[in-house]
Amino acid sequence: MSPDPQATPEVTPTGTSHTHPLLSVALGALMLFFFVDGFVRGATPSAGIVLLALGCFVVIGLIDVATNSRARRIEPRAVLFTVAATLLVAVLDRGVGMSCVFAAALVGVIAGLLPRVIPLMKASDSACLYVGAFAGMTSPVVVIGPGWLILAGVMAGCIWSLVRDAWVGVGGKMGTMAFAGVAITTGIATMLGHQEGMVPLPKYLPAQEVIVVVVSVVAAQLTYWLVASRGWGIVMASALPTLIATALFVSISHATTLSADSLSAAWFGASFVGLTSATRLADRRWMMPAMAVVFGVLLILFEANLSGLGGDLGATASAAVIAVLGMGWLARRGSASSTDPTAIPVRHLGH
Repeated sequence: MSPDPQATPEVTPTGTSHTHPLLSVALGALMLFFFVDGFVRGATPSAGIVLLALGCFVVIGLIDVATNSRARRIEPRAVLFTVAATLLVAVLDRGVGMSCVFAAALVGVIAGLLPRVIPLMKASDSACLYVGAFAGMTSPVVVIGPGWLILAGVMAGCIWSLVRDAWVGVGGKMGTMAFAGVAITTGIATMLGHQEGMVPLPKYLPAQEVIVVVVSVVAAQLTYWLVASRGWGIVMASALPTLIATALFVSISHATTLSADSLSAAWFGASFVGLTSATRLADRRWMMPAMAVVFGVLLILFEANLSGLGGDLGATASAAVIAVLGMGWLARRGSASSTDPTAIPVRHLGH
């Protein structure tokens, strides 16, 4: 399988990038906006208490993952691939009638295979295509015209080009970049009176919520195992099992109270959680299942404010990962304090 483009970023020639702390600030602001608008705003009082606690951990986790990342230049090649994948997923979803998850996973499998069959393709190209696939999942209820999709793909590709070296090893990063591009495009469309509306979200029964969390844990653990133990590239490790799982969910949809789309979304989003690097986890085995559980909870609590925007599953995965990394930071601090009250905990950079 192709190497992990997120764990082993390309070396940029001298003069094409520089270190900039504002990248982490911008990404942190994006995550906080997503968390507040996607979960907190409109939440019930009981859910609000849970989200307030998780939000505190997200803030701590953002501090933990912050680094002075290299600010790259916009890469036309990356933007081209991102736009192409955005349009391809949109055609498969809106034109052919595939579910958006199945379409994005299919494009992801193709993207993961391309570097193996085309010598000129690189693993980083697969990542660009996958980012574009997430942008292409934007619902036609949100934006309709192909021009807006192209703009979303361009925005996502530009953002990915600029900040791909930030948040190394944080699962869901590619989806978060896609979400940023789509959110900017949607904001422009709204100001110009072209935004159509919001996508209604399913309401889960307690038993269904358990199923969502279980599916999330299985998907995250399987994806992590494929990357960490089997050496799969991150794109293929996420996309191929999702493709298979989505087909399975469709085949058994008559025997379950949850729709295939809901199960597929849970699997797909949790697979991004499983892309969190082993370095980030640092042998703390509790963290991956905890991240998956938090993702499942966030998916259930997701509000309709940002529904239908491509990349929202990846951004939700990043929120879950960062929240649990915040928990891990506190656990390390508590452990260091109990061993040596004067010890200052070293922040885990995860490179």
